[in-house]
Amino acid sequence: MKSAMGQRDALRYETGGQKAAFIARILDYNLPANYVEQQNKILQNMTRAELNKIAAKYYKPEKMNILLVVDKAKILEGVKKLVMM
Repeated sequence: MKSAMGQRDALRYETGGQKAAFIARILDYNLPANYVEQQNKILQNMTRAELNKIAAKYYKPEKMNILLVVDKAKILEGVKKLVMM
């Protein structure tokens, strides 16, 4: 999981626009040129407890709206089970 989080950055900068946005973010926030490496190092060293603490602070399921665009007949019973949990 942790390596996947770091690897996803490579796909973000495939187009010229994505590269330009990446550079703009570095300039806008005055980030060091190696901030992606720093971020990956932080993620690699993060514990599950630290991640859960951050998630509990920012992730509020009771305030979320979830939109499903699917074939209702195929998933309705499964969704009902999830809602009942």
